[in-house]
Amino acid sequence: MTEITNNLFGMPTRFSYPGSVVVENTFQKEMEAADTRITEEQKMAQFKKEFWAEVASIPKTPTIDNLVINVTEEGWKRMQEEPEYREKMMALIRRDTMGHFCRQVDSVITIGGTAEEYLAHSQGSLYSNFNRHMNENSYIERKEKRKRYMQEIFEKMREKRLFEKKKWQELEMKVSRIGGFYE
Repeated sequence: MTEITNNLFGMPTRFSYPGSVVVENTFQKEMEAADTRITEEQKMAQFKKEFWAEVASIPKTPTIDNLVINVTEEGWKRMQEEPEYREKMMALIRRDTMGHFCRQVDSVITIGGTAEEYLAHSQGSLYSNFNRHMNENSYIERKEKRKRYMQEIFEKMREKRLFEKKKWQELEMKVSRIGGFYE
């Protein structure tokens, strides 16, 4: 007697032949294994969904008109890997959204890969130019641009000092050859 069962796709999953020889369809096993595996992207998407649900549950002070929370890729990875880092960032978000301001403000919070990269910035709603801060990388880009600018200034100052030092050395050599200024 032959027994055939079909899966969802209409493909046979098990055949039983007389003589009790059983042959199983490996495609069905592979499909079941693929269903149980969760990709890293799916894990991250689920983590982000849980994070935003927790952020949404935080009560905010009525003096905040607009709130943007930017999280860098490094920040997402670290919060997913280290629950204590996530809790620390959530505590900082609670602190910065529960504070009272003397007027209506727009707030931008940036979470990076380290605690030092956390930044909460609030500015009066009338003067905030809020849309400029909505870009996820705006704070980091401004910080890197400022760093490059300061390095350029430092390099120019260094070159100027080297030039002045060289001129002083040349002047000292001339003075030592002549024997002094007052001879």
